Amino acid sequence: MSVVRKAAIAVCALLVVVLVVAVGLATVLVRRPLPDDAGAETLDVLGAEVQVVRDGQGVPRIYASSDVDLMRAEGYVHAQDRFFEMDYRRHVASGRLSELVGPNERALAADQVVRTLGWRQVAEQEWEQLDDASRALYEAYAAGVNAYLDGREASRLGVEYTVLGMTTTLEAVEPWTPVDSLVWLKAMAWELSRNYQAELGRAAALRPLADNVTRVEELYPDYPYATNAPIMAPASAAPAVQSLPAGPSGVDGATVGAATAATDPATAVGSEPAAPAGRAAGPEPAAPAGRAAGPEPAPAAGPEPEPAAGAVPGGHAVQRALADASAAVSAVPVMIGEGEAIGSNSFVVAGAHTSTGKPMLANDPHLRLSAPGIWYQVGLHCTKATPECTFDVSGFSFSGMPGVIIGQNAHLAWGLTNLGADVMDLTLERVYDDGTYLRDGERVPLEQRRETIEVNGGDPVTVTVSSTVHGPIVSDVLPETGVTGTVPVPEGAPPAGFSGYVVALQWTALTPGRAGAAIFALDRAASAADVAAAAADLDVPSQNITFATADGDIGYQAAGRVPVRADVKGAPVPSDGSWPRPGWDSRYDWQGFVPPEAMPAELNPPEGFIVTANQAVTTPGSGPFLTGDWDPGYRAARIRTLLEERIAGGRPFDVGAMNAVMLDDVSPFGPVLVPDLLHVDVEDAFVAQAVDLLRTWSANGYPTGTDSPGAAYFNAVWANLLRLTFADDLPASEAPDGGARWLQVVQALMKDPENPWWDDRTTVNIVEGRDEILRQALVGARHQLTNSLGKNPAEWRWGKMHEVRLTHPVLGGPEAPEMVRRLVNPSPVEVPGGAAVVNAMSYNASAHDDLGRGDYTVADGPSMRMVVDLGDRDASTWVVTTGVSGHPGSTHYTDQTAAWAAGETFPWPGPRAAAEHGARETLTLRPPE
Repeated sequence: MSVVRKAAIAVCALLVVVLVVAVGLATVLVRRPLPDDAGAETLDVLGAEVQVVRDGQGVPRIYASSDVDLMRAEGYVHAQDRFFEMDYRRHVASGRLSELVGPNERALAADQVVRTLGWRQVAEQEWEQLDDASRALYEAYAAGVNAYLDGREASRLGVEYTVLGMTTTLEAVEPWTPVDSLVWLKAMAWELSRNYQAELGRAAALRPLADNVTRVEELYPDYPYATNAPIMAPASAAPAVQSLPAGPSGVDGATVGAATAATDPATAVGSEPAAPAGRAAGPEPAAPAGRAAGPEPAPAAGPEPEPAAGAVPGGHAVQRALADASAAVSAVPVMIGEGEAIGSNSFVVAGAHTSTGKPMLANDPHLRLSAPGIWYQVGLHCTKATPECTFDVSGFSFSGMPGVIIGQNAHLAWGLTNLGADVMDLTLERVYDDGTYLRDGERVPLEQRRETIEVNGGDPVTVTVSSTVHGPIVSDVLPETGVTGTVPVPEGAPPAGFSGYVVALQWTALTPGRAGAAIFALDRAASAADVAAAAADLDVPSQNITFATADGDIGYQAAGRVPVRADVKGAPVPSDGSWPRPGWDSRYDWQGFVPPEAMPAELNPPEGFIVTANQAVTTPGSGPFLTGDWDPGYRAARIRTLLEERIAGGRPFDVGAMNAVMLDDVSPFGPVLVPDLLHVDVEDAFVAQAVDLLRTWSANGYPTGTDSPGAAYFNAVWANLLRLTFADDLPASEAPDGGARWLQVVQALMKDPENPWWDDRTTVNIVEGRDEILRQALVGARHQLTNSLGKNPAEWRWGKMHEVRLTHPVLGGPEAPEMVRRLVNPSPVEVPGGAAVVNAMSYNASAHDDLGRGDYTVADGPSMRMVVDLGDRDASTWVVTTGVSGHPGSTHYTDQTAAWAAGETFPWPGPRAAAEHGARETLTLRPPE
């Protein structure tokens, strides 16, 4: 054997040894944080013994003899399975992400925004105001978390710390505090309340559209009440007090509304008097376009020259300030979800239409899909009901938060969907060099505070936060943006000392509330009255609550602190919160809040079901004004159709049928667009071959299954259609995402073949119409899919394009080494559905990959699915996107992903059976002897 060959073999052997050692070391590091799920542990914080029983998916059911021990144990298991996620969340929500990940521009930008908004300060105020009973539960939860942290270094809590420790200095992990839990509510509310995006979108589109407000509003159509029913039927469809068959609990079918109007002006300012039990709190005072009316104080006189009363200034100064605001608020990492894809489906069917004679409830919140998934399944069960032990609840929790957010207890099941109420306003403020801003003709000082951001391995960064009476100024958060400085005032010569325009954010969540107590109230709720009481505390985020009781009632309750806005006469744009408003004119200020008892509610409607899918709640004039920017309701309409068809056919719902509704993949886009697409004259046989797919797709009912070639081609056509129609008119920041709103926009345009929107302004001496743009979309999609999926359209598959790529929030991005990404990011999975489909697997139609091709990767979708059968609890089912564990080395990191993607679920047994059903491991937690 030659020397060279011997040397080569020796080198190969050495490399194999090094590789084996490296793999072995990596395996040890990855498995080091895995907790012990069986055996016994002694915890100093416990008052009595607790058992944690885990099923085949690792889901813990906790059994204890007191509420505080239940929360201590929940904190302990959350820390076992998800502590890095908890730590990451508290760093983000406290504006301290740079302390965790080190020098990073995006982390610093996020910290600057969060510090400016002051989430942590608000959470600290909420902690001081929380009732003693709720405080005790948060303290117990924190004690349980810290009991797990005690004696464990960071590398034993999550492999993420080991990876981050290679580039940053790992400090000792800080103990958990109750405020760490409460501040997470602010982050959650932020991402579920971002209706300021519509305000910025309108403002951004105004200048490119030659300041034509009418054309801008065409991009934000009114809700289609004629075709898509709101959650509650119009008040005109029923008398003020309905006489309906009594429900099993003795409550008739009338709406649970505001039984008694609030008479205290401090709480009812600007709101309507509440109606007697009718389908909705009574009609609001008349206002233009259905907007809420309110007081209209006269503008204050002052020495400063001002714009005309109510005028919103235009010009580059305002546009720059709004652009700065948009850049700033977009810096916060997405943890729950963002944009119009954030929604949910929830529906509840009365026992008269179910196989068990009791109600059934389904829910599937559509949120950002990530690894690990945002939900943590858990059960909290008292071994015996006593005054000291009041919980018997299971469902979906957030790691870092005590209690259950969505779930079921012995008496009631509930689901949540985003209400989408307009709880944010952007205000334009006129600021001056001396640190003042204009307010009703007077210059008043800005409030200022300094925030110091610590950077792991870098120099601290100091931020000066300025606020007006409306809220913090967000347009000057980022170093590369800022106030417009010397840009002249659009209304002529600027007054002395005028500095420019800035944008402040007014948001209901920046006022301390009681959402932290609402969680426990829902967990214990047993009736419609209990749900209403919990909803009164749930000030942010605004939510739709659907519920069903063991007694047989089904109901709906709107929750949230919703501002009342004045109807300002003569305003150049609506004063309803849909546009940024002038902060210097107090006539535009909020006039109070809708009292909780006036929020829409319903019990046992005659239809025998309730559907909430982010659609409008009531028709204009039949309740308090909540927003004008609803989801158009395509999902809700489809669910209603499916429920009505089954009920009309006399087929009772079982759990499988409820799950099937959530998995419905029929596209509402097809009926709107395909008939016109098929009438386009396509001369090229190569393109016509693809167009034939649409004929088959139409004949099959527009399914969006993973194997559908028609769905693949149509979605490519849709993305091209949006680009060809709007790219020449709108700034890149407002590129259509292809969601339900854009379907509504295009639906209107399809009826007007010569509408100016169809014309491509970049072409010379040519005016395009609808059919030409449709033809170009068909041709472009054909060529794009040929390049990516092959020449034969019959072999195209929607699932090949439409994948879920779950990504770790810290280590899953392209900046991380590939080996790390492979560890923390699960393998891609193909999924059906799409935007505005009931199975809402949404993608961004304007997105492109690194090669410039359309990117149909799913960003948001059903974060979990659940069905509760109130007649047979053990038949209930649930599933999440990944698994309960946040440790990539755990078998429970992704053990539910395949089932979730396939539309399958796992048994969700009732409390009594849970301890025995599928029990795999039991951990006994004991107090010291």
